[in-house]
This record gives sequence, C-alpha cells and structure tokens, in this order.
Amino acid sequence: MRGDSIIPAAPIAYEVGASKLRESSIPSLNQIKAFLDAMPDITLLRIEVHTDSDGDSAANLQLSKMRAMSVAKELVAEGVACKRLFPVGFGEKKPIAPNDKPEEKAKNRRTEFFVATLKGKPLNNRPVDGGGESSGDPCK
Repeated sequence: MRGDSIIPAAPIAYEVGASKLRESSIPSLNQIKAFLDAMPDITLLRIEVHTDSDGDSAANLQLSKMRAMSVAKELVAEGVACKRLFPVGFGEKKPIAPNDKPEEKAKNRRTEFFVATLKGKPLNNRPVDGGGESSGDPCK
C-alpha cells in the first residue's frame, strides 16, 4: 500500500478490446483479496480502470467501466463482499503518459485500487468515486 492506493505485484490484464480478465491477473486479484481480508477497516475499495486514447472516447469509457466491473465480479467470486467494492471507469480521461508511442500508451492502460472509505467514512473527505463513472453495483 502506498498512501491510499493498493498496488498488486503484477498489473491487471484483459483480453484486447474486451473486459475479460486474463488468467495472469488472478494472482494479483488474490493479493487484493488477502489485503482486504487483513484490513477489515477498509469498508470500500475503489477499482479504477483507465484506457489509452486509441479509438472512440465514449467506447473507451464504456470499456473501462466494463473492465472495472469484471474486476469487481472476480473479487466477489474469490470471496470479497460485494458491498466493499466500488468499480469505476475513467476511459482515457486521466493519462499518466503521452499517448503518442506504444510504450507510453501501455502505461495509460491500467487498473488501480484505492481505499475509498475507512470505517464507513470517506478517506480525506474525498468523493468515493474519485471522479470516475460508476460501473454499477457489483452486488447485482
């Protein structure tokens, strides 16, 4: 954990252009689950998914929301309480690198995990959505 972010050992990966998780992501999600199990005071974990700028921005936003929900559903399948997860998508809105070279675009395609609430209270009075668009309720 660094600040309010939880960083798994390996990045979360998806099938190209899809929300399906790659098998290589499961160990990282297991790490997230183990962390949450050990930290019951974390009452809400925000799952943020970002894309690069290739393609249509509306489609990128939708893809990021679907991917965030896929991560949430996998964590629920692994035993995390759905009410502890808040999946959001950002699409291409928050790049961390220029989108002009393949290696830079790859940096922008990422999944991040942030503590949204501790003991039911927003961390540092920040909005629980972090400015992203909700992917929906992972309990449904």
